[in-house]
Amino acid sequence: MVREAINHDNTQQSCVYTRQDWYEEFEVMPVPNLPYDGELRQDDPWHWGTGQFALLVALQYSTTDNIHIVGFDLFGIEGYVNNVYKDTKSYDVSSKQQVDPSYWIYQNKKIFEHHPKHNFNYYVEENFLIPESWQNISNLKIIPLTDLEKNIII
Repeated sequence: MVREAINHDNTQQSCVYTRQDWYEEFEVMPVPNLPYDGELRQDDPWHWGTGQFALLVALQYSTTDNIHIVGFDLFGIEGYVNNVYKDTKSYDVSSKQQVDPSYWIYQNKKIFEHHPKHNFNYYVEENFLIPESWQNISNLKIIPLTDLEKNIII
């Protein structure tokens, strides 16, 4: 995927990130370190997804206390892959079984918890199921996707 991103950046204006293990090989930026140390498999950076690292990059460069999260659906659609990149080179086909979101849920929660001074505005589709472990996170606000334009001030 890194090679694909680099090869399709005709303008050379994009900033591509990848894991700490690979960034020098590709001459791109390294994703930030995790904001904590943990002992579970979910705490190992190797088992973190692109979305969670994207949040860490956003936090690294944020000039505001508000982080807007769009497109983090977590769950598949009727048991199948739900990703904007599905059916493209380097990604799963739409007929593949959905990915278990438990790591993403856990890792997002860790990010929310370790950045208490930031407000996370998480935009969701109408029928989004809010993970139980997110119910009492004070700096997380679940917002209907229909309210996106009302909440982002540029």
